[in-house]
Amino acid sequence: MLVAALQMQPAGNVQANLAGIETAAAAAAAFGAKLLVTPEMGVTGYANWDDIPHLAETRSGPIIQRLTAIAAAHDITIVAGFPEIEGETIYNTAAMIGPAAEATFYRKCHLLAHSKKPSFHRRPSSRRSCRSAI
Repeated sequence: MLVAALQMQPAGNVQANLAGIETAAAAAAAFGAKLLVTPEMGVTGYANWDDIPHLAETRSGPIIQRLTAIAAAHDITIVAGFPEIEGETIYNTAAMIGPAAEATFYRKCHLLAHSKKPSFHRRPSSRRSCRSAI
């Protein structure tokens, strides 16, 4: 399987970041890649800690809907990070979304010192892994 890695500087502009991911997905798919991996928090960036709670979305929110549409349009699987909200808790989450709308999510459990801001909570540590047919 050919894998593409997107090198980008995510800004606080979600729509601009998603547009960049879509451009990269189209280019990667045209090259024959089946998997595109974006940077941690690639959808929102870490630009402003105060914005993280406002940018956080559920697993069925507009960010995931757009990533699902991009994956389907370009027949590629995308790994992209975003701030996920569940109840009042926010996680640093990576989503892996395939072209048939299959999705797997991973919540970061080992936060670095700079990401232990009040915005993020750790996922309880466990030995489980993400399973996917991708």
